Amino acid sequence: MTHRRCSIRPSLARKYQGIIREYYESRKKILDMDAEDIQKMQEEYRKQVQAQALNEKARKEKEETLSKKDERVRQEAFRVQRGNRQEEG
Repeated sequence: MTHRRCSIRPSLARKYQGIIREYYESRKKILDMDAEDIQKMQEEYRKQVQAQALNEKARKEKEETLSKKDERVRQEAFRVQRGNRQEEG
């Protein structure tokens, strides 16, 4: 019987090695896919941050432009108002 057990064990060992190898390979594929997904998400995030930074810069520039225009309009309105007062006075 001892001899028979030895012949069974190597075949079971090979069977379990195959099962473990399949599990390892499938798990590795899943982890590789997860790693790719994470990398894509990180790249998308970097692009969004860059776009947001550009948008922030564009927003600031637009605010400055609008502020300057607003200031010019106020100055012109003041000049017109002052001119009207001088004509009246």
